Amino acid sequence: MKKHLTTLEEKAHELWPTFDHQNPEAFWQKYEALLDQHKTQEAKISSTNQATVILPQIYPKTIFHPDALYLLGKLLTLSFPLLFVWGGIHQAADSLTIGQMTSVLLMSAIGWVIFTFFSATSICSFELTEHHLVIRNALFIVNKKVLWRRIQSIQVQKNNDPEGKTSYELVITDLIGFKQRFAYTLSAKNHQQLYQALSKRVTQIDAGGYQGYLG
Repeated sequence: MKKHLTTLEEKAHELWPTFDHQNPEAFWQKYEALLDQHKTQEAKISSTNQATVILPQIYPKTIFHPDALYLLGKLLTLSFPLLFVWGGIHQAADSLTIGQMTSVLLMSAIGWVIFTFFSATSICSFELTEHHLVIRNALFIVNKKVLWRRIQSIQVQKNNDPEGKTSYELVITDLIGFKQRFAYTLSAKNHQQLYQALSKRVTQIDAGGYQGYLG
């Protein structure tokens, strides 16, 4: 069977008859140039044929929001007073003067704002940055930030009010013993992820037996 010569072999065969024993250097310069040209072509073919595999980058979660059921409950709680006032005004519209109706609406609005203010204090999200633990709340004009290096310990603390209602707080204690408390209503999954992330940054951490909102 006749062997098929490669391009390199063909050019080499064409080059060999030009070999001059009196001036071999000229031949070897041409031959080395031929090899360099072949290597360059092979490298281009190899890079073209190799499929570039781009693996998806996985970024760790850094923001932890309250449980969705908790937020839904808050929304319904805040909506109920508005529906109650609206229904009352609708029924008594014929017996109220414009001035009386205005007064009722104004007092209801003030009461609702106060009620919303106190309700919103328990809606906290937690964000982990390179240097800070950030606590986000709609009532905070500026998000509260605590430097990691200033945190002595973090604890999830269970509280029971006189009516038997249970709530939880995230208690952050700094190096001089000052404590900051924030409402803690994360889901079980978010709690586990946050706990693992905090454990890598804070030496003293206590989950307090927290099992998640409604857990």
